[in-house]
Amino acid sequence: MKRIIKALSLLLIAVILATGLSGCTEAGRDLLMGFVQEWINTKFGIDMTDTSTSGRIIAGIKLAALLGRNSTGNADADAALGTVKMITNFAQADNLMEQGRKTDNATAMDQAIALRPRDYSYRASRATLALKQNDYKTAEKNFKAGEDYAYYDHNQSATVRFYSQYINELEDWKNTGKLDQAPVWTQINVYGNLCTCYARRYDITKDPKDKQMADYYGYLNEHTK
Repeated sequence: MKRIIKALSLLLIAVILATGLSGCTEAGRDLLMGFVQEWINTKFGIDMTDTSTSGRIIAGIKLAALLGRNSTGNADADAALGTVKMITNFAQADNLMEQGRKTDNATAMDQAIALRPRDYSYRASRATLALKQNDYKTAEKNFKAGEDYAYYDHNQSATVRFYSQYINELEDWKNTGKLDQAPVWTQINVYGNLCTCYARRYDITKDPKDKQMADYYGYLNEHTK
């Protein structure tokens, strides 16, 4: 049921963004949530407004059965079903990635990436975890894929977000002191990756702090033995 609620929330967010109402009031958001619930009920006859335990269970069973179908036999309903499946797929992937990040679970992360292979934020986290586990090939593979997918957006802000996330995750790991306990080659890889990300972000932002950090980690990369 948690996944269903998250899926509906994502649909609500999509509606808010599409209508330009991201700054709407609580009453406005409630109105949109009512729209989502009515949309589900109208398209598929599933009542999401029943908050009783039995009502939630029935709605969950019906929605799970619906998602298992390839077609409803109606073109309009199939289009709506495709939307629900897409959102549910996102919710499932997001839950797996959240689990992977919290518990350093590579399997959960890989399952999330299989569902959403072009999500560069997933790739950044997978690359970080691979370095923690001294798996340099997997780290390099996911960093390169994430960077490429960020570039594919043809939006520099996406590339900056990718580099920023990877920098933050590696910096967080470093600040725990656990990186100091890792093999020297892992430390060298981390410092080299931080140098690269800061330098490439500097190419976009022209922030002198990025240049300073790139030089700092470049020095550590060269002098760590």
